[in-house]
Amino acid sequence: MSALATIIMILLSIIYFALTLLVIKIATDAIFGAGLDENWAVLGAAIVTMGSMVGASIRKTS
Repeated sequence: MSALATIIMILLSIIYFALTLLVIKIATDAIFGAGLDENWAVLGAAIVTMGSMVGASIRKTS
């Protein structure tokens, strides 16, 4: 069951990354009027995705 949960988590991470990348690209076009370099957009989406996945996986124990 753990392997299935891992596969689902990876698939959801990929979907979340793609959506975050889309939002970052649209937001930079709307705010700055010029497109963001793809490298910076991917880096920003990766940081946001990693932060949300790590934050979601940490459980408070008390």
